[in-house]
Amino acid sequence: MIPYAKKPPTPVQNHRSRFAHHPLEVCEDCNGWIEADILPHDRPTLPADIDRIWPKADGWDIIASNGMAGPGFTWLPCQCCGSTLGGLRYPAIAFREEYPGQ
Repeated sequence: MIPYAKKPPTPVQNHRSRFAHHPLEVCEDCNGWIEADILPHDRPTLPADIDRIWPKADGWDIIASNGMAGPGFTWLPCQCCGSTLGGLRYPAIAFREEYPGQ
């Protein structure tokens, strides 16, 4: 998976539904925020960091995929908030409803 921190790639189109989705690998902080609205005390700007990459105003939402950590420690940036801190990455999915003509 190609890391990015500023702009998400073009979403995958699922032709059986009206939703565009993109699989993500997210950091522990984002995983806690996505799954349980737990905001780390040392990252008060986390929701804004996520919204900068996956804007709610554009219809993006993120859900946890299964909560299990990936293959281990990595230095790849978080695909949800853009953090470059190393650590475990958890699977998640960014999605939005697509309308004809989008």
